[in-house]
Amino acid sequence: MNYKIVEIEDPETNDVTHRVQDSENTTLSILEDELGEDSISEAYQIDANYIEARYTDYFSNEFSALFTPDGGLIKKGICELTYMPETDEFIILTNANGDEVCYEYTSDHEKDLYGIINSSGDYVLKPQWSLIEYNDFYGCYICNNNAYFLNGEYIGNLVVDLDEAILLKNGESFYLLYEDKSLSDSYEWLSKKFIELPSGTIAIVAKKKGKYGVIDSKNNIILDFKFDEINLESFIHPFNNGESIYDELIFTTKLGGLIILKRIVSDGSVSDYLKCVGDYFKIITINTDEAPIAVFFHDYEFSVYKILQNHEFVSSGNIEIEGNKSIAIFSLNGKYGFVEKSNSNTPLLPFIYDSIEILYFNNIPSFGKLGFLASISNENRIEILVYDYESNSYNIILTGTEKENILNEFKALISNSLSTYNKYT
Repeated sequence: MNYKIVEIEDPETNDVTHRVQDSENTTLSILEDELGEDSISEAYQIDANYIEARYTDYFSNEFSALFTPDGGLIKKGICELTYMPETDEFIILTNANGDEVCYEYTSDHEKDLYGIINSSGDYVLKPQWSLIEYNDFYGCYICNNNAYFLNGEYIGNLVVDLDEAILLKNGESFYLLYEDKSLSDSYEWLSKKFIELPSGTIAIVAKKKGKYGVIDSKNNIILDFKFDEINLESFIHPFNNGESIYDELIFTTKLGGLIILKRIVSDGSVSDYLKCVGDYFKIITINTDEAPIAVFFHDYEFSVYKILQNHEFVSSGNIEIEGNKSIAIFSLNGKYGFVEKSNSNTPLLPFIYDSIEILYFNNIPSFGKLGFLASISNENRIEILVYDYESNSYNIILTGTEKENILNEFKALISNSLSTYNKYT
């Protein structure tokens, strides 16, 4: 049925009333009567199913009222309203003067707050938000730029927008919200950092029932949930002839006492690349034009492999202890450097030295190692390095060309340090 809004002025009082009439000009409703003593300045259809009227109340507050198409009052006391045809709901702005429900959500009772009502005027979301927007791509409401609601239910706060899905956290649970307005399974944890697989699919490291696995952005399982750990920083392409192989990706998992490097290829299949007994590992890029290396630590030993199309063993050895640091010293392409177990992924000492010797306090064993003697042959240079705990790096404290001379300088430095130490004890 077609309806129209007609303004009729009383010739005696000059009062204007807004009437809803049907196609036969029969008056179905007088909007002013629905509002009581409120004065309407204008009324118009905002959709075939709704009428909005602007009015002023007894206290001179200006509001909107929402009516059915035949003039039945749905709700009044609205500062602003926006119709959402996708949900047949309204985002409304109101305050305590217009709607007493708003009173409990603001301390000064003057602040305008957003809420959502349905076609009956009932609140779907209470008026407690400073901003509400509708995301038609995901079919959800976003409140205060962070809280997401679907079908009137809170589904979580935004963690990250992955373009193909939105990652949300609700309490201790994590979810993905998809374009089809559906939610993924519940997870104990989802990484906000995503990985692009060789197939072009977006992958996410996830945790479920205490175990880690990998899913794609559509909630398909790529790697079963059975691992104790999956290293987010380890996803890297293997090398071949000095170039990255982009249709393969290597990443590191831990299962019991095993560290397992996994390979995933462009068709999505996953296989074992390398297994090693270990309790700690790291993958390090030494130079951008060289294959990354994997360093495995186990008890007091380490082993090193190059991440090529087929892994290549580099070396193994005993871990050296420097204070509370576990250091693996080895050579790459004929040059020595070292990697520390718990430090960042970069080498602690660059692989530029022809030799590295460890320096001790021979007669004070409780002090442990003090430094390292390193040489660069083609520059005829010898360096003595010690660890700087503030910068978390090794600094050159002495340099020279003659080993005996630089060692004597070092001994003198130690002697001076010890005498100073004794002076204050």
